[in-house]
Amino acid sequence: MTTTSNTPITSSDDTIGSASLHHWAYAIPAAAVVYGIGLALRGPLVNPAALVNPADRAAWANWITEPTFRPGYLLLTIGLILQLLGFVGLYLRLPARRRRLATAGLLASFTGVAFNITIHGVALLTPEAYPSFTDAVQGANPDPSVLIGAGLVQLSVLGALLFAIALWRTPGIARWVAVAYLAHRLAFDFGGIAHLAVEASGVLFLFAAGIAIIRYRATTR
Repeated sequence: MTTTSNTPITSSDDTIGSASLHHWAYAIPAAAVVYGIGLALRGPLVNPAALVNPADRAAWANWITEPTFRPGYLLLTIGLILQLLGFVGLYLRLPARRRRLATAGLLASFTGVAFNITIHGVALLTPEAYPSFTDAVQGANPDPSVLIGAGLVQLSVLGALLFAIALWRTPGIARWVAVAYLAHRLAFDFGGIAHLAVEASGVLFLFAAGIAIIRYRATTR
């Protein structure tokens, strides 16, 4: 009888490392939930001032004094840390034959998000310095150190792309999962510059992709 792509894959074919680390993939939808709460604290659901662009120095100076500013950025930082754990879980849940791209995706994602955590830490601890980073992303700040930092953050987009390709090529995972996974990163990294609604869409993309990834390994372990 011919097997289908939904046929369970044995762990000897697909998995390496500790089985407990597979559960780190649960950090992906958990990160989405934390992100969502953080964005709500920053966004119009709680405070319309959150739509302020950091490039607007006067408006930003007023916004950072709002009571929901620090809790919102704290939750966003926690969400990024959870996503670091999720990267490991995602990597280990992929078939071994898809791990070449996933390894590069893991390294790029880890580096990019780690720098993103640093940037959110700046917004949290010294918010008056945060506009320099957003200027660099938009090309308005020629400071080489700031530009390098902004470029390193964009490694997370490359990592998401490589992970998305690995997900796309994995039997048993619907291709929309790969698209959603890549879309969440684009929404997170560029949504804050475009509009908070774009950034918020990344929460939905990440949560949907995370649940699908968990279900994949739950049925193929």
